Amino acid sequence: MATDGADDFVKYRYQPSKAGALAVCIIFVVLLGLFILMIITSAMKFDRKSGRRDRKIKNCTIMRFLPFLVGITAEVVGYALRYISAKDTDKMMPYILQSVLLLVAPAFYAATIYMIFGQLLHYLECPDISIVPARWSTTIFVAGDVVSFFVQAGGAAIMSNADTSSGSKTGSNVIVAGLFVQVAIFGFFMITEIRFLLQVRRKSKIVKLFTLQWRRLNLILLGTSLLILIRSVVRAIEFIQGNSGYIISHEYFLYVFDALMMILATLAWVVTFKYGDIFMIIHEAKTVAAFEIHSVDDKSFIEADVCDLK
Repeated sequence: MATDGADDFVKYRYQPSKAGALAVCIIFVVLLGLFILMIITSAMKFDRKSGRRDRKIKNCTIMRFLPFLVGITAEVVGYALRYISAKDTDKMMPYILQSVLLLVAPAFYAATIYMIFGQLLHYLECPDISIVPARWSTTIFVAGDVVSFFVQAGGAAIMSNADTSSGSKTGSNVIVAGLFVQVAIFGFFMITEIRFLLQVRRKSKIVKLFTLQWRRLNLILLGTSLLILIRSVVRAIEFIQGNSGYIISHEYFLYVFDALMMILATLAWVVTFKYGDIFMIIHEAKTVAAFEIHSVDDKSFIEADVCDLK
């Protein structure tokens, strides 16, 4: 652990915990495996219910989860590298890589959250609820997330290559800008989610035909967004304070307001996946659409598809 002056750049102003980094890494490995299992199980169930007719929709939905999986993987690799860095604090590369990966991982989570919410708007046929035009809502939110990602990554690159305190400060300021973009986008997105939750029953003509899967999923998205928002605000304050600030000088902030927030965000989705399952919501939407094609007097058709919604 370095003991430089307060104004000098120091990798760690404490002795980093090897046990803490390893434990969090293992937790994310387990969560990654469980999340993949949830997706596979749900996709297979969707295949069975749809008679394999909607494989393209299924595959597109799976693709929307890929950024989330990349985000969990970034957490796994990030904490693995933090463990390596904690074993030898003089090595610069593990420190830089773990810092960058842990910084940008939530941006990948956000991309999936935005895309899944876009599917909710589409399949519940309530585009008017979105504050921004529904046609562009997913694109706008994901684009903002991409901007946030590259700004944060760029700031981290500037910091890692800085030879002076002023260069390090410049990189820190760029990261803060990226985090504020992320906070702004998340805040705006959460307002849209809450608006959706409050108005969907009035705006959507078909929502009464659905089970509560859509509501549970939206609450999952809202809760996950809140956790990531809290994490991003604390990280922004950390970089505003600088390398000698209180937050960056105390390791427990990383584990409480970053690791824990991201673990809870991942765990919440893993535990509640089958109760707010986007695959089943899509199947329900397809069933409802089929009702409009078939005659309401076709009792056998209605009974069969009502059973599918349960």
